[in-house]
Amino acid sequence: MKWIIFLLLLLPSICSAQDSWDKTDKILFTSFIALEIIDYTQTNYIFEHDGYYERNPIIDEIGQKGLPIYFGLTTLAVGLTTDYLKPKYRTKFLIIMNSIQLFFVFNNYSLGIEFSF
Repeated sequence: MKWIIFLLLLLPSICSAQDSWDKTDKILFTSFIALEIIDYTQTNYIFEHDGYYERNPIIDEIGQKGLPIYFGLTTLAVGLTTDYLKPKYRTKFLIIMNSIQLFFVFNNYSLGIEFSF
């Protein structure tokens, strides 16, 4: 788990092929990564505790062992997509992606699904 977090935290420095990212975009992408990590730990919690079930059919199908791959690939996809967007769309895209992740994290939290490192 720790090496996955390390790799995800390196992703912002890897994604810089197009126009350079401004400070706001870097902060938004870093917050997206943090939310992905929290969602990952919450999803792991779902698999380890009875009384909860995963509503994402893809995650439910791949199971707990596939979580690092799923979250790694989704974070990479968002990073690469963000990198190839024009700067005027980049911030809006990252705000939308953060909003989606915030919804999932807070929804899980409201159901009593914990997260820890």
